[in-house]
Amino acid sequence: MTGAAVPRQVDNVRGALWMLGSALGFTAMTVLIKFLGDDYPASLQTFYRQAAGFLIFHELPNVWTMAGAGVVVASTLFITLREQQLARSAKLSAAADSQ
Repeated sequence: MTGAAVPRQVDNVRGALWMLGSALGFTAMTVLIKFLGDDYPASLQTFYRQAAGFLIFHELPNVWTMAGAGVVVASTLFITLREQQLARSAKLSAAADSQ
C-alpha cells in the first residue's frame, strides 16, 4: 500500500512544480508586456507569447492558436487601414470647408 502511494506523490510533486514553473513564466511575460506599454500591439503580444512557449516549453501552436493569431492580425490590419482612410477623408473635408 505504501509502495503504490510513493509514485503517486512523485507525480503530484512533478505536476505541482510544472504548474508553478508555468505560472512564473506567464507572470514574467505579463510583467514584460506591461513594461512595454499600453500601446503594444496585440499581434506582437501573440507572436512573443508563442515564441516563448516554443523556446521555454517546446510546444508548437495548434490550429486554433494559429487561426486566432490570423484573426488578430487581420483585424489589426483592417482597423489600421480604416483609420488611415478616415483620417484622409477628414483632412480632405477640413480642407474643403476652409476654402
